[in-house]
Amino acid sequence: MEINVRTGDVLGEATDLGVLAVVEGAALPDSIAGLLEAADFSGTAKQTRLLYPRGAVSPLRLLLVGLGAADTVDAERLREVAAIAVKEAQGLMVADVSIGVP
Repeated sequence: MEINVRTGDVLGEATDLGVLAVVEGAALPDSIAGLLEAADFSGTAKQTRLLYPRGAVSPLRLLLVGLGAADTVDAERLREVAAIAVKEAQGLMVADVSIGVP
């Protein structure tokens, strides 16, 4: 397995699965917010929602993963988000994953 780390915008990455970690209650980018109903995703800890953005953003699939309240985000929570992302990628059998953390 090869892991690369770089800065950038996960929504602009042409990847099989983009993962966007979201703080609870934070506004989603407009390109994503339009794909959901208001109550579909709030960002509570470990909450997930898989989207197929159909060109609204660059990734073919987009997984939203909740970080929980901003004051509870720590290294362990980020590890949990990464584990959720890897498990979802394995289930979808995708070869390329990009994870975005605010």
